[in-house]
Amino acid sequence: MAISKDEAVSALKEIGEARDKVLLMRRYRHAAPHMILWGSIWLIADSLFDFYPSLGGPAWMVLSLIGVAGSSVIGWRARAARDAGEARAAQGKWVVAYATFLAYIVATQSVLPPLSASQCNALISLFFAAAYMFVGIWLGWKIFWVGLAMGALVLFGFFAVAPHYFLWVGVVSGGALMAGGIWLRRV
Repeated sequence: MAISKDEAVSALKEIGEARDKVLLMRRYRHAAPHMILWGSIWLIADSLFDFYPSLGGPAWMVLSLIGVAGSSVIGWRARAARDAGEARAAQGKWVVAYATFLAYIVATQSVLPPLSASQCNALISLFFAAAYMFVGIWLGWKIFWVGLAMGALVLFGFFAVAPHYFLWVGVVSGGALMAGGIWLRRV
């Protein structure tokens, strides 16, 4: 049985679309545990900041280090499912990206006038919401929408829930990341 040129082109197009969908689902599956981890960190650190303001900064420092270590472990475990060389290169890029984010935050804080704790938190939270949006443009639009929701909720909390801003941002931003991670795991 011979197939026509149009049937072959159509079949190849369908195969390409199926491959693209599998790659997208794989990216979501790899991103999900990172989002759940960082959502948990965000929730814990900002909740501590709201209830025990003197512990907020140290909590963020310690939990950020735990998050970096946890993300590294998650990446190393995922490496088994991918080509080791490709995974090592990708992980190196994420480490450089995270270091760039930290350098940007430090540089921004050094050139701005003194900020209140909530302003500083909002600046950093909005930066990471934008980072999720940028990452989502390349990895998958569902990640973009999680970042957009985070950013909108941070702004709402900053202007409308000022007395308990830290609790608000911890719950909604951390919750958005955790819910987004669970959502992406099921996709």
